[in-house]
Amino acid sequence: MLSFPQGSPWRVLDIDSLRIGPGERVAIVGRNGAGKSTLLRLLAGFARPSHGAVTVLGRQPNQSSRGERQKLAIARMLMQRPRLILADEPTAALDPQATSEICALLVDAARRTTLISVVHNPALLPLLADRVIGLKQGRMVFDQPAVELDDRRFLALYA
Repeated sequence: MLSFPQGSPWRVLDIDSLRIGPGERVAIVGRNGAGKSTLLRLLAGFARPSHGAVTVLGRQPNQSSRGERQKLAIARMLMQRPRLILADEPTAALDPQATSEICALLVDAARRTTLISVVHNPALLPLLADRVIGLKQGRMVFDQPAVELDDRRFLALYA
């Protein structure tokens, strides 16, 4: 049973057991409010059950690594074919392998859309951006090609 606090826009799911095998293609159908999106939120790890457990690929959704959750969020976003992607520190707290994978996903997506990223690691700038806008205390300090940004200018933003 999954329930949310009083007044929450989310509905209640009452599913004793659901098993989906590897390679299955499954559609979830029902009227608005039937719990389709809530079930997907559970499977993606964006919601937790109030009772019992949800296991996906042998793990419970809160045991997934941050990198796995980031990749899933990007995959869901890409399925919507957005015209604009806003990525707020998309690689924060990820290990180098996951950082590389997330950057590759975003760069691939950016071939078909506009990508605006918040980045604190200067090593990621050439991977994620052609252009860099530097802000300090709410003011734009520079707007220049990423390949022209030197460490001194970048670090001055944080001084």
